[in-house]
Amino acid sequence: MAITIFHAVAVFLTLVIVFWLQARPLIKSGQRRELIAFSIFMLFAAALSITLIMGVRLPNPADLYFKLSGFFIRWLLKGSDIEGDIF
Repeated sequence: MAITIFHAVAVFLTLVIVFWLQARPLIKSGQRRELIAFSIFMLFAAALSITLIMGVRLPNPADLYFKLSGFFIRWLLKGSDIEGDIF
């Protein structure tokens, strides 16, 4: 457990350093929208990295895609003769 906390802190500090190096020019040049977008992506990257280091099992986005596409295909083929052959 202590090793994963050490890794999480190391990743967090690395992300803080990267954020500081990349955000300083955006702040100095007044690019507010780019700074907001960059901050959102960095927060997402930090959250994803730390949860993966801690061993949290995250859902696979492809599973949702396959479920939705299967539902959509069944909806399109509803009432046709092909429906029984595919599913």
